[in-house]
Amino acid sequence: MQQPRSRRRRPYTVESVDPLVNAQDYQALSLLDVVTARDLYHLHLAERRGVLGTAVGRYLIRKKDSWPHDKVKRKGTEPKTLDSTEVRPYSWPCVIAFVERWIRPNDFGATHQRRDYIPDCLHMPDGRTVPVCVIEAPPDLKAAELPVRPRLPKNFLGGGYPVYADVQGEEHVASIGCLVTDGHLTYAVTNRHVAGNPGEVLYSILEGDRIPIGVCSSKQIGRVRFSDIYDRWPGTNVLLNADIGLVEITDKNRWTPQIYSIGVAGPLADLSTQNLSLDLVNCDVRAYGCASYEMYGRIWALFYRYKSVGGFEYVTDLLIGPRPGQSFKTHHGDSGTLWLLEPPRTESGEAMPSVPLRPIAIQWGGFNFTDSGGQVRQPYALATLLSTVCQRLEVDFVRDWGFALPEYWGTVGHFTIANMACQIAGSDRSKLRKLMTANLENITVALAGITIQDTKGMSKLDFVPLADVPDLVWKMPSGEGSRGPRGRNPEQPNHFADMDQSPPDGGPTLLTLCQDPANIVPSVWIDYARKFPPKKDNDPAREMGLLPFRVWQLYEAMVEFVKTGERDQFICAAGTLAHYIGDACQPLHISFLHHGDPDNPVTKTVEHTKGKKAGTSEEVNLSQGVHEDYEQTMFRGQQGEEMKTRLQAALDQSSSNGEIVKGGHAAAVRTVQLMTDTFNTINPRDICDAYDSALQEDTPKGQILTMLWKKFGRNTVKVMADGCRTLALLWESAWKEGGGDRTISDLTASSQDDLKTLYVETDFLQSFLLTEIAEHLQDLPAADDAPVPRRRRRRGN
Repeated sequence: MQQPRSRRRRPYTVESVDPLVNAQDYQALSLLDVVTARDLYHLHLAERRGVLGTAVGRYLIRKKDSWPHDKVKRKGTEPKTLDSTEVRPYSWPCVIAFVERWIRPNDFGATHQRRDYIPDCLHMPDGRTVPVCVIEAPPDLKAAELPVRPRLPKNFLGGGYPVYADVQGEEHVASIGCLVTDGHLTYAVTNRHVAGNPGEVLYSILEGDRIPIGVCSSKQIGRVRFSDIYDRWPGTNVLLNADIGLVEITDKNRWTPQIYSIGVAGPLADLSTQNLSLDLVNCDVRAYGCASYEMYGRIWALFYRYKSVGGFEYVTDLLIGPRPGQSFKTHHGDSGTLWLLEPPRTESGEAMPSVPLRPIAIQWGGFNFTDSGGQVRQPYALATLLSTVCQRLEVDFVRDWGFALPEYWGTVGHFTIANMACQIAGSDRSKLRKLMTANLENITVALAGITIQDTKGMSKLDFVPLADVPDLVWKMPSGEGSRGPRGRNPEQPNHFADMDQSPPDGGPTLLTLCQDPANIVPSVWIDYARKFPPKKDNDPAREMGLLPFRVWQLYEAMVEFVKTGERDQFICAAGTLAHYIGDACQPLHISFLHHGDPDNPVTKTVEHTKGKKAGTSEEVNLSQGVHEDYEQTMFRGQQGEEMKTRLQAALDQSSSNGEIVKGGHAAAVRTVQLMTDTFNTINPRDICDAYDSALQEDTPKGQILTMLWKKFGRNTVKVMADGCRTLALLWESAWKEGGGDRTISDLTASSQDDLKTLYVETDFLQSFLLTEIAEHLQDLPAADDAPVPRRRRRRGN
């Protein structure tokens, strides 16, 4: 079989070689050449005193040694350790010999026997020579196992989260690596030594409860002959340790294929004897393990032989260790972790943007090396190629479910509503439609990109799409653009309004009061709020939600920006308005039942066995989960894709967004109408009652989510469609009121830097409490005795 050779790496000229003497050209050696040499000479190397193991890789050079282009040459003689050496661009293929202690050449024949000397090169039968690199790396046999404190999943299980097994009265823990499928069943990949025997029940912790997640499958890999995996490659009496176990999951609805802190992975790094080469050595990899969290490493060597038992040698595919100048840690709970190959880097050091993170290996163990004095201790990870796992077990790596998996209502509601509103604002060929579609990815994200991968950690990005700026910038307790810490952030009340709560005196709710548009003014809402006892503040009106008045404020700002031709300011106001309209059409955002019925919760007594609360119990309100499960978790998997399909179909049924409004008060009235229509379509109490009933019957979470979608999915799509049309209508109304066809001629996308400069300023579209908002509104009805507004036009207030 023709075997691939490593690509030659010659950015530096090391020495002149005779092109007719192949034995001198180390760079021409392939991985197969080095594996063959190692197999041929392994017994000769292993019998030498102090040799602990071997691997194949690239020559490790002392960090202090000179480079070929240096004028001053230096070649050290001190012991070479993993910590003191590095792989350089010109490092040549070699066999690496790990020894317990570094012995100087002159000491052989004096204090040490000559037969224990390790040669510089191995001479092959065909005349070629393969270099040998000796590294001092005694094992650390006293490494203590630290307790594992995994980050626990909240809604979904997936790669990076823990899996537990009960073994002889003890709890063993490992990491879930990823999901694979045989076309019929879906499995979670972890380690065999934790998964156990087929049929054993495995557990994880979801929403604070230890729950069964599946059973150990009969699809497993323990130790296999090296030649069975690497066909026709030499490996006499060599066993490859894989230690792979699959968990046959019981409820697919609880799982995401995406990896914690990483998101959707790229395609599998498919490696075999046809393309496996030493180019992998020195490549950067990353992972997320439940014990060590984010891990950033580098591939140091291939086929590390770590022990010999009964005449058989044991090897692992990859030896993964630290990157230069960076710390690297791994603990026993990381077994099962998926390692991903990072993109190649350009000459400037930046990762190639078009190359994704590619899954390459599953960690099954670790090994700790020290120096001879035992002072420098460094763990390394041992891993099996994932392509080997998939080929051996006849499964395929699952990158994603093949459709969007929304993470929370902010993704589904705010981004989806904003996306589709951009496409229906104005008429087909209007300037407004052209401007909004050009700025679609400033306001939201592409519809196909509304997934966990594209939205996870968005608050930390340089630019946050405008539809979620109110949540991910303004409402955040700290950071650039934050409008204050929790409890004292005036932005928070702008996102809700408890429209259906009766005051203590038995008076009408806001839904009833606002049937008269004259009551949609701050003064009426303040009087209503002050009928309730205060919670945190002396004035309950300061805690009251004011969602329609925030829309009023932003609508007037849009009109002013259009009048003065301030395109960027208009886009920023229009984009952030999408967030509040998204909240207005979400039933639990506009109800006092937002986290279940506060007077009749379904509770559960939880006995704490670990941590500071060990030995105590507490009553947990299970009903509070309705908000997150209805807004977020219900849209997992196929239901999220079905929602978008239905929503697009609903919008296609009509080309009209409704009658144009004029003035901020009219915009607030239209928003209240949207809220009223939402209540008429989906009563929040019906959601809570259905959810509580399922809880009382101990219905599994996956079935509860399916029930919510079947019962309320169609009407949820309806209210979201109403939200899309209302948002598009308000954009068009402000555009017309301000004369946008005349004042704004640049219909291209705004610069994200310019938009960010606007939204990080705390006085741009400034946030106010209900007791403050009136003086920042125009168009107040005469019945409202608010003072004449004082506005700073350029800041939209």
